[in-house]
Amino acid sequence: MRKILLLMVAIVAIGFTSCSSDDDIPQTVTQQDLQGKWIAEYYGNIYSFEFTGNEVHEMISKYPNVLEDMEGTFILEGTKMIVTLTKPLFSLKVGDTREYYDIHWESSDKTKINISPIGVLSKTKN
Repeated sequence: MRKILLLMVAIVAIGFTSCSSDDDIPQTVTQQDLQGKWIAEYYGNIYSFEFTGNEVHEMISKYPNVLEDMEGTFILEGTKMIVTLTKPLFSLKVGDTREYYDIHWESSDKTKINISPIGVLSKTKN
């Protein structure tokens, strides 16, 4: 009986123990943190975000074609990024907004960021 009790206590203790700590990953993304170029590749598409001040240039390409090329200004509201277009994009026109639902860090050294619905992007060394 004592062995079963010790086993149950051990299982509960393991359940509350994490393999790695998320406490080291910063929670807040600032405009200053985003400056520079971020890139990812998913399913053969290259996703690129370049931030300069409050301006953003987003490009999605599949070699050799550019599938989407967007420019605008952005603001951060909590974990949201809202982009107001300054260059038309397909059915969107100048002044339209585009919303990214969740933006948060994926690494404690701020070299990987998750911009949903795109995914995880890595900072490039310009």
